Amino acid sequence: MKPRVLIVEDEPGIADTLQYALRTEGFEPAWCATGEEALVRIGSEAPALVILDVGLPDASGFEVFKRIRATRRAASWPRHAEERARRRRRGRSFAAARRREVGRGSTPARTLQ
Repeated sequence: MKPRVLIVEDEPGIADTLQYALRTEGFEPAWCATGEEALVRIGSEAPALVILDVGLPDASGFEVFKRIRATRRAASWPRHAEERARRRRRGRSFAAARRREVGRGSTPARTLQ
């Protein structure tokens, strides 16, 4: 069984391109143009992944995302955006600590100590 991907995008050209790319990679894409339609589809059969446009005609993509997250079925979905932000913060703090350690006027020998 192919993993099902729901594309929520109001531009047909973008949606067609995404569907083609997903099909060639072995996914089963489904497309809807509004946030309300997406919520209905997710309620009836939960996809493995949702690609969600931020600027939808009937609602903000952020609001649709919040409503998706509030459903029980979505409770176990990975939070890719949250994890990515957490990794970025971790990377920035590591880089900042490294800059403090190394400093501008340090030498390679001093760095290795």
